[in-house]
Amino acid sequence: MPAAHTFTKIIQLSDCHLFADKTKTGYKGINPYQTLKNIVHTLVNSADIEPESLILVTGDISGDDSEQSYMHFCALVEPLLTHHTLRVIPGNHDNNPHYQALLGRWHLQPNEPIETCDWVIHGLDTRIVGIKGAKGEVKTDELTLVEKRVNSQPAKHHLLALHHHPIASDSWMDKHELKGSNMLLAWLAQQPAINGLLHGHIHHPLRRTTNDGVLIAGAPSTAWQWAMTQEFGVTEEGAGYQIITLHNNGTFDCEVRRTQ
Repeated sequence: MPAAHTFTKIIQLSDCHLFADKTKTGYKGINPYQTLKNIVHTLVNSADIEPESLILVTGDISGDDSEQSYMHFCALVEPLLTHHTLRVIPGNHDNNPHYQALLGRWHLQPNEPIETCDWVIHGLDTRIVGIKGAKGEVKTDELTLVEKRVNSQPAKHHLLALHHHPIASDSWMDKHELKGSNMLLAWLAQQPAINGLLHGHIHHPLRRTTNDGVLIAGAPSTAWQWAMTQEFGVTEEGAGYQIITLHNNGTFDCEVRRTQ
């Protein structure tokens, strides 16, 4: 049976940090509502985006746990839904009931991946249930679900997406760690069909490679960008997103785009 989707490009948006107040600014005086609006406008009018792409949002959609922040997100991305498919993964800032209520229909769950041509994209939820904070955790039951789906399609190439970074960034962001990251990496080493991992959280397009050659790729924020330094910092780089191009040989390319 052919895949329901035929996209070969993933548009990764991450760490939107939207507020209930659309005029509120955050770090560096950046208005996260306006920067995401600008990015969506760019994507809608871009000539090099496929007619059908996957819009993959890797967490921290809200910046204040408000229902309004998710309503703003839905309104902002609506122009993309005419031609593109949307999937979202929660981050630590999405540890609230509004995420499921407003975005649950697009949640990329570990037992419901999205399939296209030669690839299958899986999601993990790294929120810590009932605990507020910036750390995340790997859940073994979710790994079991993903592994089952991977094993059911051995001829496909597989990509895993989550919010938190599983390999140290050598920056202050490592205190906001992913608990169970070593377990995740050990599990990943036993999954040769998984060709890569995408994440958010660190507001930076970090690139790491596992000992087995699996590319782990971070993404910029659609708002402000964290400095990869030992002390807290915010850079002067513009808001950004990432285009992932999937190839039928199991490789993929990541290209960062930034707005002014």
